[in-house]
Amino acid sequence: MEKPRRPSFPTQAGPSSKAVRILSTEASVIPGETEEDGMLRREYVLVDDTTAVEFNRAVDELSRKPLLERRIPPTPTTEDYEPPSFPPPPNPYNNNPVIPPPPPLSSSPSSIASRAATNALNRALSIASKKLFGAAHRRSSSSLATGDRESAPSSPRRHIIALDNDPDSGERDPLEDELLEALEILAQKTFVLTNWADEMYEYVKAVPQKPLPDPTKFSKREGEADKNARRRKHADMEAEYNAVTCVAVYMLLMSFAQKGIDELARHQEHMMMRYPDGNFSVSEGFDDALSWFKVQFQKCYDRATLVKTWLPASYDGPKSWLDQLVYDRALVLSRTAARKELLNQATTPDECEKLYEESLWCLYALQDDLLQTGNPFMDEDRTTIDTWIKRTKLRLHRCKARMAMSDKDRLNDVRADNNLADVARIPPPWDAKPSDAVGPSTS
Repeated sequence: MEKPRRPSFPTQAGPSSKAVRILSTEASVIPGETEEDGMLRREYVLVDDTTAVEFNRAVDELSRKPLLERRIPPTPTTEDYEPPSFPPPPNPYNNNPVIPPPPPLSSSPSSIASRAATNALNRALSIASKKLFGAAHRRSSSSLATGDRESAPSSPRRHIIALDNDPDSGERDPLEDELLEALEILAQKTFVLTNWADEMYEYVKAVPQKPLPDPTKFSKREGEADKNARRRKHADMEAEYNAVTCVAVYMLLMSFAQKGIDELARHQEHMMMRYPDGNFSVSEGFDDALSWFKVQFQKCYDRATLVKTWLPASYDGPKSWLDQLVYDRALVLSRTAARKELLNQATTPDECEKLYEESLWCLYALQDDLLQTGNPFMDEDRTTIDTWIKRTKLRLHRCKARMAMSDKDRLNDVRADNNLADVARIPPPWDAKPSDAVGPSTS
């Protein structure tokens, strides 16, 4: 007996959709506003309708640069090693030299006003502001079926979207199966970046002061020691960095969730064209994907709104390109895993494996068109991202192979691994001897 498939969701949002609050600036019209002013206003997407955080202020002062590695201190010795915190706060007092960096993406031009107006954050927020099943710009083909598949993930993870593999579930729709597979990849990217945003969210919530003190207006207290003043200023900078980055990443995640819903809506419209009488159904995986992305959108909206309360209403502090932030996050995760391997400080047998996997998914997220469309350095950036994907995949492969080795062989192998060259080596690689069991045969 054929198992009926669940009915699909309506093309137009029904009463149940009111539970999800959606941002929208597209349809608003202000009397007397010129077309140019209206277009400029629509470049801004606010967290709420009143005192929202505007991340686009003074964008003409920004210079878009290709992805570059930030200064990261060399690996400490075993004696002074401390597990890195997430996210790593900016350190203005760090003058340590950089251990060999990854390939530079390209040279950076001077300020490009037109590029600034369409930076990664603008693109993310613009898409996040679309209504569910609203009038979004339609592309001729699905982005999930093209660019996102250029680097298919290599590491298996627990599925987020339930794929219907029941042979008795009735006739399968190959187009829907293809869509759900692509949405699973998008969901994995969203999940990993959400973990990062949630870490910053918990950090910001632990700060009792609202709003956060502005580091640019920092002043030394009477009788305060210089060392204590520097420590307090650094704490203010760290708190501000986490709050601003947290809001930006949550809003990027809203655009990821919106992208998933747009793809589901596009498939729905396609089915309506094929079956004008509406006599069709979708799988449970389809409904599961819709529910997951809607919940994700709502969660990110709520948390971005809450974190915003820690920032002054007139906040106009430093801003960063979202793709650079995600790139830095990916490298930090990969290097953290490499340090733990080199120093034999993994707290669980699979900790390094999980860190490498998370780093990979951050790199996959960087390839998404939400972070690359309109980027004048797209080719250079993609080359660098591809380099680090290959490098991290190799690290993950070797990490899994080492899990079956003895402690001695594993440490010898990791110390001789030239793929970890961007991390300080203890001992140096020329002093380490790889195990005969893992080295190439010389006979």
